[in-house]
Amino acid sequence: MNQPKTIELDAALASKFARVALGHLTREYPNKLDHVMSFDADVQSPRALHPVFYGSFDWHSCVHGYWLIARLYERFPEPEAVQIRAVIDEHFTEANVAAEVAYLQRPASRGFERPCG
Repeated sequence: MNQPKTIELDAALASKFARVALGHLTREYPNKLDHVMSFDADVQSPRALHPVFYGSFDWHSCVHGYWLIARLYERFPEPEAVQIRAVIDEHFTEANVAAEVAYLQRPASRGFERPCG
């Protein structure tokens, strides 16, 4: 049986992955929200609901995108280091992280992104 080819992550491939992630982490639309609304005030844009994780197509994908760029920054920072650092610094502020935590603490958010348990 043929074994699948192993591809090593090198600086060139890391750069491609970083550019893909950077291309969608701050793109608000299109967006698929998984958001329970209890009141009129709950009707908000993805960016208002999730000031850190509003990009990509959904919250979950955005979380994975940030993980990817953080990991690449650590392992292969060049040539996207400046862009990665700027996106992380702009979005991971104390206020934005507090808003993400507050969202997850809402009673209506029980079960958010935890479909299996």
